[in-house]
Amino acid sequence: MKYFFPSLEESNNKLQSRLLRITAVFLFLICISITFAPAVRLHSWQADYQFLQWIGFGIWFISFSVIHYISQKQIPHVDPFLIPITGLLSGWGLITIYRLDASFGFRQSAWLAISAIILCMALRYPNLLGLLRRYKYVWLICGLLLTALTFIFGTYPGGTGPNLWLNIGDLYLQPSEPLKLLLIIYLAAYFGDQTTLKSQSVRFMAPTIILIVAAVFLLLAQRDLGTALIFILIYFIIGFLASGKSIILMVGGALVTLAGVVGYQIFPVIEQRVNTWLNPWADPMGNSYQIVQSLIAIASGGLIGRGPGLGNPNLVPIAHSDFIFTSIAEEFGLLGTLALMLIFAFLAVRALTIAIRAPNSYRRLLAAGLSVYFSLQAIFIIAGNLNLLPLSGVTLPFVSYGGSSLVVSFAAIAILAIISNQTDTENSINVDTDPYLVLGSLILCAWLVLALTNGYWVLIRSDDLLSRSDNLRSAIGDLYVPRGNFLDRNNAPLTQSSGERGDYSVELLYPSLSPIIGYSDLYYGQAGLEASLDPYLRGMQANATSEIWSNAILYSQRPPGLNVRLSLDIEVQTIAGSMLEGVKGAVVLLNAQSGEILTIASTPYFDTNSLQENWDKWNSDPDSPFLNRALQGQYYPETALAPFFLYQTLVTGDLPAIPDQLSYPVKSQVISCARVPESSTDWGTLISSGCPGAAVTLANMLSGEDLYKLYDRLEFFDAPEMDMPVSDPVQTNADNLITFFNEETEGLYISPLQMALAAASLTSDGQLPDPSLVLGVQTPHQGWIILNPGASTEALDAYTTNQVVDMLTEPSSIIWQSIGYGKGTGEQLTTWYIGGTTPEWLGSPLAIAVVIEEENPDLAEQIGQTVLNATIHPANP
Repeated sequence: MKYFFPSLEESNNKLQSRLLRITAVFLFLICISITFAPAVRLHSWQADYQFLQWIGFGIWFISFSVIHYISQKQIPHVDPFLIPITGLLSGWGLITIYRLDASFGFRQSAWLAISAIILCMALRYPNLLGLLRRYKYVWLICGLLLTALTFIFGTYPGGTGPNLWLNIGDLYLQPSEPLKLLLIIYLAAYFGDQTTLKSQSVRFMAPTIILIVAAVFLLLAQRDLGTALIFILIYFIIGFLASGKSIILMVGGALVTLAGVVGYQIFPVIEQRVNTWLNPWADPMGNSYQIVQSLIAIASGGLIGRGPGLGNPNLVPIAHSDFIFTSIAEEFGLLGTLALMLIFAFLAVRALTIAIRAPNSYRRLLAAGLSVYFSLQAIFIIAGNLNLLPLSGVTLPFVSYGGSSLVVSFAAIAILAIISNQTDTENSINVDTDPYLVLGSLILCAWLVLALTNGYWVLIRSDDLLSRSDNLRSAIGDLYVPRGNFLDRNNAPLTQSSGERGDYSVELLYPSLSPIIGYSDLYYGQAGLEASLDPYLRGMQANATSEIWSNAILYSQRPPGLNVRLSLDIEVQTIAGSMLEGVKGAVVLLNAQSGEILTIASTPYFDTNSLQENWDKWNSDPDSPFLNRALQGQYYPETALAPFFLYQTLVTGDLPAIPDQLSYPVKSQVISCARVPESSTDWGTLISSGCPGAAVTLANMLSGEDLYKLYDRLEFFDAPEMDMPVSDPVQTNADNLITFFNEETEGLYISPLQMALAAASLTSDGQLPDPSLVLGVQTPHQGWIILNPGASTEALDAYTTNQVVDMLTEPSSIIWQSIGYGKGTGEQLTTWYIGGTTPEWLGSPLAIAVVIEEENPDLAEQIGQTVLNATIHPANP
């Protein structure tokens, strides 16, 4: 009969034993995963396997085997969930700490052994609760004195920080941790002794107020503000449970709010934490660094996590302590963190159930107080990690690194276990359970809010978080999986991935392309095409979904990156770059019909291949080598727009008479024609020769409104759509468009790319093309996929543009051109060259813009003509 109808004692023991075995299997699998994680990362059995966590697992296994044995002998009616929950949380935390830093893991193992010994000793002492009750004042005062000792002998284990610890040999004790437990014991014992508390709550709470105020002031003096807040909340919640009066909860809530407002004004650390909480994005590399990295780690875990040992949780500072929740979130995902929250919520419910069934008010309040302790600690630290509340600095019970916290948590479980072994179901019928049900509901609601917030960061905000430039996980992943390479329009490689798994790197074969290709660096983030095309280069876009998911599930990695073909012609690009050496300027050459950019050069430039060695030097260089002058440079075009003045004048009426003065005064000098015109009676010759007087004369024939409409059709007021950053469009009015070289007006400024596109409209019968730099991406199954097919809009009249091109073309030439000047820095001028091919050229129509940040028309013309001729007559056709 006993086999078919086991006793409650046997059922509890079997359930506890079964749950501990399940926990052991779970932790064993985590250790297995961490051991083989290096092999998974490298896709090779030749790896440095991780074994140190097995030491922690062994200590955990022995400790809980002993705890289970003693609990069966000493407290056979113990709640069967308490010991397994303790084992699961402490084991999960211990293995995670080993995975983060083995040195901390060894220390936590020692504290786990000590905690287990204390737990076992407590279970063997049947009169422990009575002893704690009898000497409640002694225990609390001892705790206060121990905390006060930190003002004299206090230290910080990390070297520099708040002196909240006492150094005992090689172990550090934080007195505020046991003080929390002693406070709960004191309050439970005191309120449990008061028979008239509900009728005279204020009178009987007075003695406790003195001690709680003393404790809070001690903690405030230590700047241990998170613990002080927990003290206040524990006090008012236990007072509410003892009295049943909700007014106590309201007063507690108002006091906490008031303390927060006052603390914000008094304590700089509170002000900083609140400001960080309200707007973490304001200073992501400074005060908000921890919380921003925490949210990125949580989002990185996704739904099922990266897998134990396969994430990068150490990117979050203090991951083993204050942010161990984010470490679990990254490697176990949303499902893992929801399970963790559910375990803590279940522990709170079990503790409240034990409280309701307790035989007297002392044990009832003690069990409920411990439920509050576990819940507040866990909720505060997880809410801080999720940016739902400001960071509090408290530990996650059982899980975070910290010997004092672990010992106190085990001691609290010992007390709960003893109380659960002596529950009185019949007596619990007469207990007013309403305050306990209210408390339980509030705790569960708090956990529900945390779960929803966790889901928000993982399911809704993950894309935004993971695409941030300060997310280094992508750069670390590039060390293990090769990125795709860039190719020019003829499939000549521009970058080259090399190395082995764990040490992959990308080399830019043509350093002058650095402003265009950009970089993807572990320390400095991403820029240029490396940033904008990152999804293709990392294989996360244009690859089959099955391939992406299979790599994510098997290796927690992305698939190999895809090659990207650019429209650049590296032969011509090299020529343009070499001719710009030694000057500040830019060249943009494009197919005037399709908008494909054939050359885009900018000098001076940085070298992607030596970022780490020269970053500081380049970043402080007044010549701005990080600036892509072709796309982001903003230059005044002034007389370089003469071909468009000529166009608009032809559209609106007849050409004026040739001016007598072909030069133009600028500042303290007079600008003459860029080169001596062959004829002074031909508008086309004067404009192509760069005569500023001729350009100004044509412009003066037009109104500000005429120029505004012309520039609008040429899209000077719109930023070109590109796969990388471009300069912001100019915001000006029509009156500012009819002045030249005027320092008092802003005027019009454009980028070399915008000027090249405008030149393209003259070459291609008035059609303004959309710029295109990326031609296609090479996929493993579909081959080359075309990206960004060219399009164009009608900006100018075809007949008139052909007139202008004909006027700007020398006899027997297939190239039209024009030279002009714009305002520069100080007395310096900027020289422009624009040109293109004529209809007589039977190949792809071309357009070019050259800008030099000095008065050097000969060099500008030489660069423009050389680049055009190199494209028209390639050296290796």
